[in-house]
Amino acid sequence: MVSHSAIRPYADDGFYALEKDKDRSMAIKPSAKAKEFFLHPLVRTHPETKKKSLFINQVYSITVNGLNEKDSNELLEFLFFHMGQEKYIYKHKWEKNMLIMWDNRTVNHCAQGGYQGHKRLLHRITLAGSRPF
Repeated sequence: MVSHSAIRPYADDGFYALEKDKDRSMAIKPSAKAKEFFLHPLVRTHPETKKKSLFINQVYSITVNGLNEKDSNELLEFLFFHMGQEKYIYKHKWEKNMLIMWDNRTVNHCAQGGYQGHKRLLHRITLAGSRPF
């Protein structure tokens, strides 16, 4: 199991709270509530495809439970490096009026830009159905 938290970016003392005069397209409201921790499995199985995937990311995955801090950090760094290899990354080429959808149960989304000169509008939707296990 891995402890996940929004403490790093969204806590009242997180990096968004410490930014000054940053012009953003969305309002970010840091909060002490972001310091809560939640346990999630390190590996999850997609309910439809039955494929296994890592359920971690560099922002929210804080520690691997059952490991000391050094071993936890080393394991997470190794897995983050593995996930970040070019062969696993899809870089989208944006065009006008384009719509993209993805399955957050299997994709590690990270906005990289490439839409300069166009309005970026993001809606998050959650579909009904089975959760990964």
